[in-house]
Amino acid sequence: MKVFGFEIRKFEKLPTTIQVIETWNVRWWSVQQDVFVNGNRYSPGEKENVQGFPTEDAARSYAKELEDARRLLGDTYDKPLVEVQKIPTNV
Repeated sequence: MKVFGFEIRKFEKLPTTIQVIETWNVRWWSVQQDVFVNGNRYSPGEKENVQGFPTEDAARSYAKELEDARRLLGDTYDKPLVEVQKIPTNV
């Protein structure tokens, strides 16, 4: 697990330093079931799902489990994406 230190420059003389960890995300899409709202039926749509992990190995292991489950079910969606979370800064 990587730990980073960031300086946040507020309207003060000294910057504030915070520590954050590198986060890996697994992103995949699934189909929602039919939804009924006020008696009206809406057809299924895609739902984006995201799960965060502290290490790349844990994220890749989870993504592989998702792929294996989809293959078993005959799912034709794209493979889950494994990506490092972008860190927004004000520097």
